[in-house]
Parts: sequence; C-alpha cells; structure tokens
Amino acid sequence: MSKFGGFCMKRKITAMMALPVAIMGLTIMLIMHFLVREALADNPEQFDNIYDLIKTLVIVFIVVCTILAPIIANSIVKAIEAGTAAVKQVAAGQLTYEIDGKFLHRNDVIGDLCKAVDSMKNELRYIITDINTHTQTLLDSADTLDNNAQTTLSTVDGVERAVNDIAEGANSQARDAVKATENVNIMGDMLEATNSEIERLTYNTTIMKESSERATQSLAELKKINDQVMEAIEQISEQTNRTNESSQKIKGATDMISGIADETNLLSLNASIEAARAGEQGRGFAVVANEIQHLAEQTGATTDSIGLMISELIDDSENAVETMYMVKSIVEEQSRNVEEVQSIVEAVIDAVEASVQSISSIQEQSAQLNDAKDEIINVVESLSAIAEENAASTQETSAATAEVASSFGEVTEAADKLKTVADGIAETVGAFVIE
Repeated sequence: MSKFGGFCMKRKITAMMALPVAIMGLTIMLIMHFLVREALADNPEQFDNIYDLIKTLVIVFIVVCTILAPIIANSIVKAIEAGTAAVKQVAAGQLTYEIDGKFLHRNDVIGDLCKAVDSMKNELRYIITDINTHTQTLLDSADTLDNNAQTTLSTVDGVERAVNDIAEGANSQARDAVKATENVNIMGDMLEATNSEIERLTYNTTIMKESSERATQSLAELKKINDQVMEAIEQISEQTNRTNESSQKIKGATDMISGIADETNLLSLNASIEAARAGEQGRGFAVVANEIQHLAEQTGATTDSIGLMISELIDDSENAVETMYMVKSIVEEQSRNVEEVQSIVEAVIDAVEASVQSISSIQEQSAQLNDAKDEIINVVESLSAIAEENAASTQETSAATAEVASSFGEVTEAADKLKTVADGIAETVGAFVIE
C-alpha cells in the first residue's frame, strides 16, 4: 500500500469514528438540556450553571474522542499495511518474510488476517521444501538410470561387435573350406587324425550354438526389464500429475479463505458503524455478529480442507519415492543380467578360439592326406555347410543384439526426458525463497 493510500484510509477511518462521536455528544447535550430545564424551571440561575457544566463535559468528551480517533485509525492502518505487505512478499516468492509480532497478537479481524497470511506462508514454505527434497531425489535417480543405461548400451555394443567378428570368422571358415577342397592332394595316412579333428570341431560348434541360445534368452530378459522400466516411468508421471492436482486444490482453498476474510472485515466495519449510529438500541449489530460467526465457522471448515489436501500431497510424494525405489531395483536386476551376458559372450569366444585351433590342425593334417582326398573333400564340404549355418545363426544373433541396443537407446532418451522434467520442477520451485 502507498503512503498516499495509507493516509487516505487513515482519514476515512478517523472520519467514521469521529462523526458518530460528535453526533452522540450533541444528542446527549440536547437531551440533558431539556431534562435539566424541566427539572429546574423554577431556578434559572442554577439551570444555567448546570447547563454550562454539561456543555463543558460534552465538549471535553468530543475533543478527547477526536484526539483518540486518529491514533486508533493509525493503528488500524498500520496493521492493514503489514498484512498487505506480507501478502505481496508471499506472492513474490519471499517466504522468509516475517510479520511483526504485535500484529499477530491482535484479537480483532485484522489480527486474524495477519495470522492467516503467516500460516499460509509457513505452509507454503513447508510444501516448497518438501518438493525441493523430492525433486533432488528424482534428479539423482534420473542420473543413475541414465548412467546405467549408457553402461548397458556400451556393453551391448561390445556384444554386437563380438557377434559380428564371429560371423566374419564363420564366413572366413567357409572360404577356407572351399579353398581346402581345391588344394587337397595328399590325404592317405592322416585320415583317422582328420576325423578326430572334425569331431572336435563339431563339439566346439555345438558349444558355440548353445552359448548363442543362452545369449538370446538373456537379451529377451533385458527387453522384459526395459518394459518394466518404462512402466515405472509412467507411474512417476502419474504421481507428478496427482501432485499438481493437489496443489491446485490448495490454491482454491486459499482463495476461499481470502474471500471469507475480506467479507468478515467488511461486516465488522458495518456492524461498528450501525452500533455507533443506533447506540444501545441498535439491533442490526446482532445480525451482523451472527453472520461473522457463520463466516468464522466456514473459515475453520476451509482450513480443515486445506489440511486434508496437504496430507494427500504428502502421500503422493511418498508414492513417488516408492516408485523410484522400484526403478532402482529394476536397474540392479538389469545389471546382473548384463554380467550374465558378458559371461556367455566369453564362453562363445573361447569356443570360437577352439574351433579356429581345430581348423588349423585340420589344415596341417590335410597337407599329408593325399590318398584319401576324395573323402576329405566330402568332409570339407560338410564343414563348409556347417560354417554357413554358423554364419546365418550369428547374423540372427547380431540382429537381435542390434534390436536390444535400439531399445536401450530409447531407455536413455526416456531418462533424459525424466531429468528434463525434474530440472523444470526444480527451476519452478526455485522462484520461492525459503531460507
């Protein structure tokens, strides 16, 4: 409120208080004049003395009331200005603003207004502090989710490269088998050794196939966990929406309290004016007083509604925290599955190395097999077919791995979006000063 506005309000209140007092004094003086004149009709001199005394007392009464009126009006204006300043500070986000204690201890409507504003400020500060805490938790969880997703994506990329190397090795194996078919000239005495090496190669190929199947199962499990992560993110979004709805309800209740306080103030002023005009015979004051009591009861009910809404907001925040714990558990399970995939890939690499060693041994023995080259050619053709099958299997595994990598890329994007939302919340509540 400006200084000019405060001055004008003080003058209005002073006028409202002084005018009824002056009218009352003049009325009393006239009544006493007629009463004394009738009582002392036979003694005019004594009547004049008593009448002068009455006039003097009435004038003194009016002067005293006129002097006290600006003082009382100034006190009322200062209290109103304090309440207005507090509301402006809260609206600007300054929740550290403190209202002077002398205004809070007033037992009139203005004191109730200051107490309501102070209570609203404290509740807002508690809510903003709670939102800041949970927003920081949300940011930390989003960072953890993003880091784990990046690590998993990097691991899946490594698996994909390893599978591509296996495919390239299988293709190279097929080419070497064709070349061996063309160059076999000596096969005789080493046929038995060649058959043994072929059996070892078949065994190693079986191990490689089993490892590939296990890798496929692990990738399917990773996809399932990814779906669970998405569900958890959706739950977080739902909890955030509910928190926003509760905040809107609190705002509505606060607006209602403000309206009731304004109406109560207006009714109090009307009651004072009516009582001053009518004196003891003023019956309108009782009606206004009853209306004030009704509004006070309505204000209490609204305050209870605000308490219930705040409880709902706290419950929603706790649900959001529980959801984040579930996300953490899912990510931990995801990490364990990644470790299992790494073990499987290592087993595949060992099997491939054993296959390469077996093939090298076959090539060394083939130089000495000349007499049985026709049979060896058939065996090498079989090896070529097996290599082609291995190449096809590794291509399928590579495609599945690429799909998993794409899914984790979506997880990373979702984590970034979650972090952006959390940053937005933090920026919004940062406009409030609570410390």
